Parts: sequence; C-alpha cells; structure tokens
Amino acid sequence: MNRQTAGRAGSPVPLRERKKQMTRLAVLDAAERLFTARGYDNVTVAEIADAANISVKTLFTYFASKEDLAFAGEGGLRDAITGAIAASPDGTSPVDAVAAELRRLVQDTSQ
Repeated sequence: MNRQTAGRAGSPVPLRERKKQMTRLAVLDAAERLFTARGYDNVTVAEIADAANISVKTLFTYFASKEDLAFAGEGGLRDAITGAIAASPDGTSPVDAVAAELRRLVQDTSQ
C-alpha cells in the first residue's frame, strides 16, 4: 500500500480522507505554481481556488489564509534546520550549522 491508501497500522484510508488529502495537495500545488509564476502579492485566493478547481469557501476549509498556503511546508524546513543543528559536529555553532543546511537546500533546489 502507498501513503494514500495506507493508514495507521496498515489499515486502508477511507475514501473521504483520501479525497481531502487530494484536495489539500491540489490547492498547495496550485498555490505554489501561481506564486512561482507571478509572485505572492500578484495572486489572489480566488485564483488559487480556481486553479485547484474548488470554491474559495472550500479553500478556506483547508487553509485559514493565503499566508497559510505560502508557509504550509515550513515544517519540513524547520525539521531540516533542527536536524542539522543536532547532527553538527562538536564545536560547530548553531548559526554555522543552519547556514550550511540552508546552502545545501538552496543547492538541491537549483539543480
């Protein structure tokens, strides 16, 4: 089973939950695409909803604001930064560990 069909302890995820996950991902994909193409300030919530093929009201059941869409993936960044600090060699300052991790992330995304 994959992530979309497997729940806790291998139990199947109900169709309703899979649809919610798919809608959330569609909204995030649409927002990222539009923000990348036109910039955050030049994209409206209505445009994101339209690109995700949902209503604005539905979008707001998944995300409280446009800012929530822009920062929805920040948990991964936070985890990468805290992991880099924890894994850094003794004597490495947290600032140096974070700087090195950010450089690595930027290099990974530019390739």
